[in-house]
Amino acid sequence: MTKYVTYVDTLPLQPAVKIYLYVTAVVKIGTAGYNFLEEGIK
Repeated sequence: MTKYVTYVDTLPLQPAVKIYLYVTAVVKIGTAGYNFLEEGIK
């Protein structure tokens, strides 16, 4: 995850775009983790 953050920081983007990318990444990771837990409980 930190590699992704560093990569985003090196891009010449607007702050709002960086925030959007961070949020998207967190949501994807969170969703994947949630689905993994759901499958594990079954």
